[in-house]
Amino acid sequence: MKNLLVIFIAMVSLPLFAHEGHDHAHWSAAYLHLLFYGAIIAVVAAFSFSFYKRAKRNKS
Repeated sequence: MKNLLVIFIAMVSLPLFAHEGHDHAHWSAAYLHLLFYGAIIAVVAAFSFSFYKRAKRNKS
């Protein structure tokens, strides 16, 4: 559980939460969204793969 907390904290960019919003017209907005949603997708994929491997191992 400690590792999950560290991973979650590492993925959260605190400067993005320093204001009420961010400028979608800024040149870096697309990259920030890509990093944010990419991180979420990566975590979901890792958990899915982990559960799949565990279920496959327990089935045998």
